[in-house]
Amino acid sequence: MLITIFSFLSILMIFVRLYSMNSVFSITKEKNKFSERITVFVLIFEILTIGFFVFFSSFRYLLPPVLLFLKTRQFHYLIFENLSVGLIIYVLIDFFLLSTFYPLNHILKFFNRTVLTFVFLLNILLGAMMFMV
Repeated sequence: MLITIFSFLSILMIFVRLYSMNSVFSITKEKNKFSERITVFVLIFEILTIGFFVFFSSFRYLLPPVLLFLKTRQFHYLIFENLSVGLIIYVLIDFFLLSTFYPLNHILKFFNRTVLTFVFLLNILLGAMMFMV
């Protein structure tokens, strides 16, 4: 029963991340404020989960998928074989999005949101890979 609850919470957090990524790139200020609050909530939740995992091994189902992925052989293949291609594509997308966003005084905020979005996307993708294995 406990494992089912943790699995449900993990899936729920994936949808919260998807919604927050969608809101980060929306133009209205209310959604951006709400999305930043959700983002902070997700980060705090994941940090607390990692802390609980240190003390209770039953919390491993809530551990962010990117940390579970670090222990596998697939991670080493991903880093050493595909990192350069992924970084080139990501940098090109970053420059394109940067040219369509606000003027220079908002670039730092844009990079902050982009990095958070990239981390959430990577976490979701790695979580999906963990469920498929």
